[in-house]
Amino acid sequence: MGGPDHSGFREVDDAPQFGAREPDAAYPTRRGAHGIACNDQGLIALSRIARADGGVEYDLPGGGVDPGEADEAAMVREFMEETGLPVRAGRFIARVKQYWRTDRDETRNADFQIFEVAVAGPAAQPSEPDHSLVWMSPQDAINSVRHPAHAFALRTFLAQRGA
Repeated sequence: MGGPDHSGFREVDDAPQFGAREPDAAYPTRRGAHGIACNDQGLIALSRIARADGGVEYDLPGGGVDPGEADEAAMVREFMEETGLPVRAGRFIARVKQYWRTDRDETRNADFQIFEVAVAGPAAQPSEPDHSLVWMSPQDAINSVRHPAHAFALRTFLAQRGA
């Protein structure tokens, strides 16, 4: 599998910033919280997203933090919605940012808070019908996630674990 282009990395506000701004486009910041879960075989949980055009994308499970919601609570909620896998928030891994254009053609600068998570029970059916849980080797996960910021977070997580 070919991985995403990780060029364009730069440090902004003490958080690695990925992606390139399009000229004359506004990039409102959207805070997000995502988790990294490993199973007993050392595989990484990813959210598989089926696109309307028949393509597939992969993300670290997680999503937007609602106003007044704690990062950890948002990550646990979003992880369950996207994968059906109940998790508990663990240690903070990294903060990373990503300029990107959503599937609704909206530009944003995602401000991702990344946590290690512990699986808290068996997987159920995700509540988001276009999402599903997949497990990948760490290298396949790094090569498959659509956001270079997520790949950076995975590499940071693995380096912290000495893997």
